Amino acid sequence: MRLIHVLHIFLLAALSGCLVSFQPSNSYTFDASGKEGVVLSFADNLPPDKVWQHSGLHVGLEIRNRGTSDVVDGLISIQGFDTKLVQGLYVEGSEENRFSLEGRSEINLNGGYEYKEYETYNIRFPDSETNFYDVPIKVVACYPYYTVANIPVCIDTIPAGGVKTDQTCYISDKKISKGQGAPIAVTYVNEYVTETQDPSIVDVTFEIKIENEGDGEVFDIGKYDMPCLASKYTSEDLWNNKGWVYPKVFVSDFEITDTCKPVDDVLMVPRIRLYNDEAVFVCTYSVPKEKDAHESVLRIVLEYGYSNSIQKKVEIVRSLES
Repeated sequence: MRLIHVLHIFLLAALSGCLVSFQPSNSYTFDASGKEGVVLSFADNLPPDKVWQHSGLHVGLEIRNRGTSDVVDGLISIQGFDTKLVQGLYVEGSEENRFSLEGRSEINLNGGYEYKEYETYNIRFPDSETNFYDVPIKVVACYPYYTVANIPVCIDTIPAGGVKTDQTCYISDKKISKGQGAPIAVTYVNEYVTETQDPSIVDVTFEIKIENEGDGEVFDIGKYDMPCLASKYTSEDLWNNKGWVYPKVFVSDFEITDTCKPVDDVLMVPRIRLYNDEAVFVCTYSVPKEKDAHESVLRIVLEYGYSNSIQKKVEIVRSLES
């Protein structure tokens, strides 16, 4: 009995040592970079390349959030085919077309995932002589999204041309290439200091460049679902709502959004439109001239709607018994 007891103590000690040696490391740092948002993919062989008429058409859709923004009330649309020939595959307005997905984070490294399946057996042919035809299946995702960029900056109070050698930091342009975990990215920040009418105040101005680095299109966040409901809108409607981004800008915790330009004439808030997938806007931070140069963080939040799609062509073959 005593031997068993000694062995029992030894075993507990050994297990305890193992538990200590395998404690998880706290050295991991979450990487919030990247240039993707929601990513679509067809499930394996859904749809297949060829479908017999009476076998039905089945579309398996995998939806992943590869970015760091949560998606709430996103929308899926299936387009591109003649609804008179392929009927019932997609029902517009159905809640089944909605999706919400968590973004990547420290506790969800891969982001949210959802699987949807669409099917129909109601497939027709354009005429009695046709034995096969191609059906383009285009799946479109539309969703609200946001980008958060935290850019280290130097808040200097010496205007251009001034010299001070004992500063803790110096102004420099910032080029950012890794993205911020979203398709719209802050890619460049130019900073300069100017005098103001008040001799005790200087203006620190930030020129901020943003770019669409994803493979989709940008829409006003209030109309983010337009590409998924394109049949309800004119081409002019789509154009008028395309490319708009709403910024919020902070120096540390101090918001300077109301200084940003351009400002929308109707909404009276900063609103930036991307042309050729890029745009520049300007924000200003006023600082007492007597304050020493110091390091800070320029926090830029961009809100927008985004849409991207995938497509596959399926051959429909007339069944022998039809």
